[in-house]
Amino acid sequence: MFAADGVMGTYGTPRMPTFVYKAVRDELSPVEETDALVRRHCGRGARIVYRRNAAGDHLAEWVNGRAAAFAFLASVLDETFEAVYGDGGCEVRNVSIDLTGGAAAAGSGLGTPVPAS
Repeated sequence: MFAADGVMGTYGTPRMPTFVYKAVRDELSPVEETDALVRRHCGRGARIVYRRNAAGDHLAEWVNGRAAAFAFLASVLDETFEAVYGDGGCEVRNVSIDLTGGAAAAGSGLGTPVPAS
């Protein structure tokens, strides 16, 4: 059952804009698996905004990534997605947003672009 239901990317490529956020030090789900999934979907034409957070772990990312996730969702729902994120392709950025460890947030959540591989 896990092989059929618990594997990311099992059911095709997203056809709508997708936001992915991940703690690089996620102790439950290796970042390499998410990186590979994003690369695969991007290679198939998906529109993905991916934020790889250097701060925190699996649970902390729920807090650290929430604002960027809601901002993304708002842009899709109010039809400003293309104005905010561009009109195509994938955008992968490394960010450092720590709202759980006492450090100040890194600003807008836009982060540093990651070169395409």
